[in-house]
Amino acid sequence: MKFGLEVFYVIWKHLAGIFVLDVLLIYFMKPESPLYTLLLSILLWRISCEDLSGIKTDIRLLFLLFLVGAFSHEKAILTYLVLCVVGSTLFCAFQYFRSPEQNKFVKSYIPYDLAGLSIILLYYLLVLPMPDVLYRTAFLPLADQPTWIFGVEAISVGIGALLLGSHFQGDYMRKGIFYGVLFGLCNPLVSLSSMLIGHCLRYGKDRFEH
Repeated sequence: MKFGLEVFYVIWKHLAGIFVLDVLLIYFMKPESPLYTLLLSILLWRISCEDLSGIKTDIRLLFLLFLVGAFSHEKAILTYLVLCVVGSTLFCAFQYFRSPEQNKFVKSYIPYDLAGLSIILLYYLLVLPMPDVLYRTAFLPLADQPTWIFGVEAISVGIGALLLGSHFQGDYMRKGIFYGVLFGLCNPLVSLSSMLIGHCLRYGKDRFEH
């Protein structure tokens, strides 16, 4: 009986996490089909679970995440591709030239970064006040973003790579690809902010446990 309840709890925990991500992404991305955000939510949740378990992310999941993201951003496919490729390349290049010792210790940050992303998207969903320039930079659909979104991408990637290098520990290549795709999926500024919030959440957890 106890085992059955534990299995039930685990199943519902995963379903609830996917549902929350799906609702927030639908409102944020406004895709042509809600099926795209459902698939994105499942993939993001699976990747975060693997990261939390200390398992290296399956490269096939990253490819599927990139591919489904391309379908969900079909109206701005070129912008999406550039953001993903530039983000992934710069993240991997930055981390490649960092001290090799950083890759000896695996740290799980992706679940906390997704929690940060959920907080930001919930703020947007609740239509809470924000400066107009912030709204236009972070929350306009990708198809409506001006060309300076690429400048925002370069600055955001630089900040993320230099200040949040611990997020890439253990497997800088796959995590660099993941965060590069995330920057294309959810806007560079939103994604960087989610990493900063996730970093604070992870730091608070570590401090609480010690």
